[in-house]
Order: sequence, then C-alpha cells, then structure tokens
Amino acid sequence: MSFTPSPPHFQHFQQRKLDSFSIKLLVGVTVICATPIMLNLAGVDFASVAKPFHLHEFASSNVLKATLIDNMFYALAGGLTHGLLEWSAVIAALLTTVLAFSHFAINKDVTTPIIGVALLCSGAMDAFHTLAATRLIEAVAPNTDLIPFTWALSRGFNAGILIVGVLICLRFRITRTRVRLYQIGGISLLFAAISYFLIIYAANSAELPQTQFSDAMVTRPYDVLPLLLFTFAIPFFWKLYRASPNLLTTALLIALIPEIVLEAHMAFGSQALFDNHFNIAHFLKIVAYMVPFIGLVGEYIDTYRVQEKISRQFADGQQRLQAIMDTAIDGILTIDEQGIIQDCNPAASRIFQYQTEEMTGLDITVLMPKFFDGDQEGYLLNQSDGVNSLSQGIRDIEGKRKDGTVFPIDMAMGEMNLRGKTLFSGTVRDITERKQADQKLAEGKQRLQAVMYTAVDGIIMIDDKGIIQDCNPAASRIFGYQSEELVGQNVKMLMPSPYNEEHDGYLDHYHQTGVQNIIGSGGRELIGKRKDGSTFPMDLSIGEMKLDDQTLFSGLVRDITERKQAEEALKATNEELERFAYIASHDLKAPLRVIDNASQWLEEDLAEHLTGDNRDNMNLMRGRVKRMEKLLDDLLEYSRVGRTTDPRYQERMNGATLIDEIVELLDPPEEFTIQISPSFASIHVPKMPLQQILLNLINNALKHHDKTEGTIQVSVEDLKEDYRFTVTDDGPGIPSAFHEQVFAMFQTLKPRDQVEGSGMGLAMVKKHVDLAGGTVHLESVEGQGSTFTIFWPKQHTMEGQPV
Repeated sequence: MSFTPSPPHFQHFQQRKLDSFSIKLLVGVTVICATPIMLNLAGVDFASVAKPFHLHEFASSNVLKATLIDNMFYALAGGLTHGLLEWSAVIAALLTTVLAFSHFAINKDVTTPIIGVALLCSGAMDAFHTLAATRLIEAVAPNTDLIPFTWALSRGFNAGILIVGVLICLRFRITRTRVRLYQIGGISLLFAAISYFLIIYAANSAELPQTQFSDAMVTRPYDVLPLLLFTFAIPFFWKLYRASPNLLTTALLIALIPEIVLEAHMAFGSQALFDNHFNIAHFLKIVAYMVPFIGLVGEYIDTYRVQEKISRQFADGQQRLQAIMDTAIDGILTIDEQGIIQDCNPAASRIFQYQTEEMTGLDITVLMPKFFDGDQEGYLLNQSDGVNSLSQGIRDIEGKRKDGTVFPIDMAMGEMNLRGKTLFSGTVRDITERKQADQKLAEGKQRLQAVMYTAVDGIIMIDDKGIIQDCNPAASRIFGYQSEELVGQNVKMLMPSPYNEEHDGYLDHYHQTGVQNIIGSGGRELIGKRKDGSTFPMDLSIGEMKLDDQTLFSGLVRDITERKQAEEALKATNEELERFAYIASHDLKAPLRVIDNASQWLEEDLAEHLTGDNRDNMNLMRGRVKRMEKLLDDLLEYSRVGRTTDPRYQERMNGATLIDEIVELLDPPEEFTIQISPSFASIHVPKMPLQQILLNLINNALKHHDKTEGTIQVSVEDLKEDYRFTVTDDGPGIPSAFHEQVFAMFQTLKPRDQVEGSGMGLAMVKKHVDLAGGTVHLESVEGQGSTFTIFWPKQHTMEGQPV
C-alpha cells in the first residue's frame, strides 16, 4: 500500500489527539480493572448465589408448576450470568470484526482486518465455550470440567492468535508490502481452521484435564499460560504501536491490561464456577473486547473526519485551481489521447483568439499544426510514441490563431491519469515579444561585435582576477600579440615595471574597499608594454559591468605615441615662437625709440624753419611710433597667454575688490557712469586673467562710445558650474556682420587714427576664455549698444590648470 506523508503541522495535531485518547483510555481501563478489587475490599461480592434446589421438596403435587420452574431458574443463576457475560463478549468481538473490515475498505490499513479476524476466531472459541456450557450444543464432558477447560483453551487461543496477528501486521509494516485480499482471506481461513479443530476436540472429548484446584495457591494452573502469553505480547503490541501509531494500535496495547488482570483473577483467585473472581474475569473479558472496538470506532470517526476535511480541501483546491486558471497569464489546455481539447482557460482563448466554447472539442492540431503533424516527428497523441514524446520539458514551437496568423509559443505538457483515463495538460505562452527582444539583442550583439572588432582603439575584457577574457584586433595590433596569445593571460603582462607588480594589489584593494583610481574615471595616461618589450604611452579608460553575476572590466586603450610626439613638437614650437616674439619686440622697439628721439631732436634743431604742416607730420610720425610700440606690447602679451608665470594668476580675491581695481585703472571720464552689480561682493575669483578680460571689455566700451556721455553696466551671476559676467554699454553697437570678426587679431571697426588701439584686446579676451574652458558671446544691434557675456568655469585658477 502507498503512504502519503502528512504535513508537519497535521502530524503534530494527530499526535496530540492520539496522546489525549491514549491517556483517557488508559485511565478509564485502569479504573474499570481496579474498581472490582476496590469493591471487593469494601465487602462487595460478585459471586452468583444460587438457591439450593432439592427435588424431594417438590414431590408434592400441591406445588405449582410455575414455582418449580422459578426455583429451577434460581438454581441456574450462575450459569445464566455466565452465559450473559460470555455472549456480551462474543457480540463485542463480532462488532469489532465487522467494523475492522469496514475500516479496511476505507483506508486499506492492514492492521484492522488481521486483528479483526483474530478477534473473530477468538469470539468463535468463546461462543463454543458458552454454547457448550449452556448445553445448547452437544458436548460429552461434564460442565465442571468443560467450562474451566474450554475457558482456558479459548483464552490461550485468544492470546496466541493475537500475537500471531500482530506479528503478521508487523511484517507487512516493516517490509511495506501491499496487502492483497487473498492474503487476508488465507490468514482468516488459517485462524478459522485452528479454532475449528480446537472446538471439535473439546466437544468430543469425554474426559478433559482437570483445570481447577480449589485448595491450591494457583487455583487454575491452565490459566497461567494465557497470562504469560498476554504478558509476553506487550513488546510486540508496543512495536506495532510504534510502527503505526493510531487509535486502534493504542487500544490494542491498552487492552492487554484487562486481559492480564482477568487472567490473574482466574489463575490465582477463582476457586469454583461462578464465584467472585470468575464473574469479575468474565466481565473484564467484555472490557478487553470493547477496548479495541472503541479504538476502531475512534479510527472510523477520525477517518470520516479526515475524509470530510480532504473533501473540503479538495473543493477549496478546485476553487483555487479554477481561480488560478481563470487569472493565469499563460494559456492552459487539457487534451485527451486523441488530441481533442477538453478544457481551456481564458488566457488560452485570448492567445489563440477563440471563444472558450469554440476551443472545447477542437483538435489540438488546429492550434499547433506543425508540432502535431504526424508526417514530421510523430507527435500525434494517438500514435504509440506520441504520448511519451510530449513530456519532454518546454518546447519552442509555432501556434496558429483563429485568423490563420502564425506566432511563436512556448509549450510544456504533462501527463495525468484521472479515473483510468489518460489526459494531457499543456501550458502555452505567447513569446512573440520575447522573440522580438531576442532578435534585437542578437542584432545588438552583432553591432557591438562589429564596433568592437572594427574599433581603432584597443578593447580588452578582463575578469575580477585580472585574466583577459576577450580582446579586439586593435588591441592585438597595439601590443603586438595574437588574440589567442592574450586570452587567458593576466593583463599585467601588458604593463612594464612597476605597474606590473602593482596591478594585482590594486585589484585586491578595489575589491576590499571599493575605492576607484582608474576604474570609472575618464581615463589616464599610462605606459604600455608590447610583446617585443618596447614601451609606449597610452590612454586607458576602464569601466565595470555585471554579467551573469560575474564582475567584468572593459579597458579602452589608445596608443598616443604620435600625439605625444606632436605635443612635444608643438611645445618646442611655442617656446620658439615665444622667444621670437620677445626678441622681435625688443629688437623692433630699439629703432622705434631712436626714430622717436631723432624726430624730437630734429624738430628742436629745425624749430625756426618748420612750418605748421611740417610740425603736424612730425607729430604724426611720433604717433605711429607709439602705436607700433603698443602693437608690439600687445603682440607679446598675446603670445604669453596660457603660459604666463605671473603670481597674480594664483591670487584669488573678492569680486567687489577686483572690479574696484579695474575701474581705478581705467579712470573713466566723469561724463560716463559705470554701474557695478552688488553680486560681485558675494564671489571669490582668480585675479588674473579676469582683471585683464574685464579691463579690456570696459575699456572698449569707453573707447568706442559715439557720445560724450554714457552708461556701462557690469554684472555677475553665480550659476551652478560657472560665473556669468556681462558688460553692457549704450554705445553705437556692432553690426551683425562683424560679430565674429571683432575677436580676430588686429581687427578694429574704426580707423586707428580715430580710435587708438592695436586691435588685440578682444582677441586676448577670447584666448583667455577659451583656455579656461569657458565661452564668450556678443549680442549687439547697430545703434542700440552691445553686450558681451562670458561664462567662466568656477574650477579654473589659471589657464590650463583646474583646481
């Protein structure tokens, strides 16, 4: 028979109920067994007292026949009481047997029918004992010998047959052998045959052994054997209880108490038929038969309750299953062996675009024609190998909707057997979106692979131990290796000393602390090592990613050898240009100063001979000389932008102080008003080059103004990442065609004879701003003034050097 384990909480509940039943039954049986002894001690005697019956007293015809009969019954009171007690025990045994087979029909428990048969055979022996004692069946021996002997015989048989029955039950329990009806029938016939032969022997024996000795200490020595047998049976009954703890095995174990007690009454107490101990023993035999009956009744009730609970749970489960099917996202189908759909849920109807009633009775080949095509793989359910081939996990197949469209689905099917009928349950999922996503993912992987393998820069993938997992052709080319030479090797092989020795320690430090140096940064210049041992400068950027619970690092490598060479060449060129500009300005200024001095001396020497035109020409010449000197000074300053070592570039100061110094240096005419924004007081900025930038912008607004009076507004706004400076004037404005031109070198919008200047001021402003990473904009309409706006990064201290 099969055993289905119960949930832990149910087993715990069953154990508590069994313990409660055991305690109650044990207490009750103990009290019943002890009560007659207690009453005996209190003076109560349970012997059957019969009135003496003498025939000579009834010889007179004057005695009524009815009185004669009554006195005869009084004389037979002991025998009648004995018969009543015995038949009560027999009936209890019969009821227990009937209930045992009924219980077996419900739960197939092997214990109940075997114990029931044993009790039935014991009851048959008791019935013979009773019938023979009352002379309702023919027996040869007198009652004084027949009743004690058949009692001892039936009790010994009862003890022996119960022990044999328990041993048989234990064998079936231990070996977990399924009990067949023919086995139970065979055991029953064996027990019946033994009881039959014992009955025949007792009924036909004229002389039976003497079993009662009134004056001896052991008054019934034949009853010692069943007493010993019932005592001997205790460990077997206990083992059966441990192997199958239930109400019946508990009752069988407890029933040994009255069995042993009643045998003690007979073996050591009963001295005659129908005496006190005789009747107590027969009463306790009824109790001994009733205890298993009570256990079976409890088992029967418990089984009914369990079945009722299972029925309720089954109904609840059916409702929950129906709710799950109705609300499931996946389609669920039930089909028979011919492939006909027996049932489906709303999701299946929605997936295949049928109504539920349309799908019921539909052939499954309509919904999945390719999969269940017998000409392909033999999946039709009515084929011999079709049934087994279905239960092979999830399959990726094609489905067909009502409108004829074909779409991809996942299908999993399982086999079940309901009341001897084979059915198949299939779960269907529309995977159209997943297929599209897989296709996009595959395309993305192809694009990524194409990018990786066509990239100019080297790409190297390493794991968290620094082992190279993959690399692109550019990386192989940069380092001079074949890709198969790199994959599986530690990436530190591409680094010269000391980076080679430090690499593993850096990875360990990152795993332990999470502190990043290169990982996740914008890149860093390092030295790489080629296969031939030569080194080269490279840019390295590293990113971290998670792939299937594995940490990987992707490194982007760029060989910057040519860039470094170009930077060195450019640096040398700039230094040469700076030296040239410096030397040129000094060499050119010397003759200019000679021309200026010579013109003054010449004018002084020829003062009396010079006309007005001559003097104007001399002044014009000296003006051109000064302009040339200013141009040379501005050209030199322009060449130094971005490379100056002026300490003012490291000096930070309050914005209000900076603008005050600028206004003081300009010394604007009284007719002009310079409006300064109060927000300058709340900022701190580098003194240079902002002083030069704002000085040039405000000076230009003053120089190029077309009126004798005007207003210039200077403001600053603190943005998150930048400062926004604006210089606005109400001058003539700048035509839009010249908005870009004004920032070029040597560009002026008015002739230099009208406005003194080199045309370098705005060019220097733009160069300073560009080097700082900022931007400069001009907004102007001719005749409506101009606004110069500068976005200056907060993180800047001097050109090319962030904080």
